[in-house]
Amino acid sequence: IFGVRETAIDAAPAAAGPDYGDLADRLARLGRIVTAVGAAVGVLLGADGNRIWIVDETGRKLSELETLGLVLRVLHHAGVDGGVALPFTVPTRVVNLATELGFEPYLTKANVPAMMEAAAARDTVVMASGRRAFGFPRFHPGPDAMATVVHLVGGLRAREGSVSQIVAALPPFPVVTLEVPVSWDKRGAVMRALNDHELRVDAGELDGVVFDADGGRAAVLPDVDRPVFQVSAEGATAREAQKLADRIGALIVEVGA
Repeated sequence: IFGVRETAIDAAPAAAGPDYGDLADRLARLGRIVTAVGAAVGVLLGADGNRIWIVDETGRKLSELETLGLVLRVLHHAGVDGGVALPFTVPTRVVNLATELGFEPYLTKANVPAMMEAAAARDTVVMASGRRAFGFPRFHPGPDAMATVVHLVGGLRAREGSVSQIVAALPPFPVVTLEVPVSWDKRGAVMRALNDHELRVDAGELDGVVFDADGGRAAVLPDVDRPVFQVSAEGATAREAQKLADRIGALIVEVGA
C-alpha cells in the first residue's frame, strides 16, 4: 500500500523467540544488513509484539528517546494530531517537542495499563511508554509493534529526508538514568519519605515521585519486579543531569538507611 520494498529477517517463529541470540548482536547484524541492501530503515520487533528497536539507514541503533522523537515527527508529517499519552518519567523536552509538533501531550503513570486507561478516557492518537512501546488507541487499546512500523513507514513516505536526518534535527535529550537498590521491606518507607521531601513537586496522581532541583527535573519510579528504584534525571547539559541523578540517588540511599 505504501509502495515500499521490505526485506524480512529471522521471520520464522523459532527465530522470533526471546532466546534467539543476544539483542545487541541482532541489532548489529540488522544494521549491517540495512546498509548492505540500501534500506531506508531497519526495525527489530520484540517477541512480545509490543516494542520496537530501530536502526537508521547508516546502521546506527536509535536510543529510546530518539525512537520516541522519530515516531512523533513522522506522525506529524503524516498529518496526525491529537492527544499523546506519555509517562511522567519522560523528560520535559519530549513533552515540549510533542507540543511544538501540534500534539496535545499529557502525563500519566508509568505503567502501560494506567496509560491505556488514561488514553481510553480522552481523544488520544498515540501513547508512548518511553521504552520503545507505542500504542494507537483509535485502532487498538494496547501497545502494537507492527502498527508502529506501519505508521513509521507511512510517515517516512510523507516527507523528504532520511531517518538519520530526522533524528539529527531532534532537540538534545540530556538525560541520565540510574538504579538505586532498595530492599523490599523498606520500599514503602522510602516512598513516604520521598513524597514528604521539600524538593518534591506535585505532578498529579503518579506511581512515582518527581523532584525539581538544580535547574533540572528528576523522576523516581520503584521497579515492580526488582528491589531497585529507577531515577531519570534531566538537566541543561549531560553533566548537570548526572549531578542531579547523583543527588537524588544519594537522597534515596539516605532515606532508606
